[in-house]
Amino acid sequence: AAFSLLGSALLRLAILFPEPFRQIADREWLGYVPLALSAGLALWGFWDLNDVAEPWQYIQTWRAVYVYTAIGIAGFLVSMLYRVQVPCDAAARQQIRVVLWGSALAFAPVGFWLAAPIFGVETPWNPAIYLPLLLLFPISIGVAILRYNLWDVEFIINRTLVYGSLTTLLALVYLGTILALQLVLSGISEGVSPLIVTLSTVATAALFNPLRGRLQT
Repeated sequence: AAFSLLGSALLRLAILFPEPFRQIADREWLGYVPLALSAGLALWGFWDLNDVAEPWQYIQTWRAVYVYTAIGIAGFLVSMLYRVQVPCDAAARQQIRVVLWGSALAFAPVGFWLAAPIFGVETPWNPAIYLPLLLLFPISIGVAILRYNLWDVEFIINRTLVYGSLTTLLALVYLGTILALQLVLSGISEGVSPLIVTLSTVATAALFNPLRGRLQT
């Protein structure tokens, strides 16, 4: 299931990065077609793994998944090559070049290994060669995002700190109010009963609902 998602993840990234294609923006459902193919491959794999009559059938499914991942890699690289050719501002072009070089270096060896079965070529899997190079892919995207401000990182951090602090403060006040009500009510009824706990919690939730709405706004 995880391997089946690789092809669709790369194809969706090709469609959306660094900005969605205009054709996809008008037809948003097209962006989910790769995910549907991944789901179909995963279900096919689960079916073959439980096929007692054909115990080796899952190998064909794995091969299809590998081919789909190779198609995802090729589609992503072709998308980056196309985007670097179309007119865009200098910063966006530099972002695409960074990701293109990083993804090409990361995917070229493993892409050859994945596509080799199509041509009947058997290549041994060597993790010491393939896996370290794959790290260049997320690193290149991270560099493009942080160095060339593809995302407004300062804005995201600022909002995270503000929302996190306000939410934590509201939660503390909420819990403190519940405890205070329980102390007051327990003093009146000489003990804390489940009914008092329930009433104080419900009353506090009702009182805090408008405040929560104001805070979210």
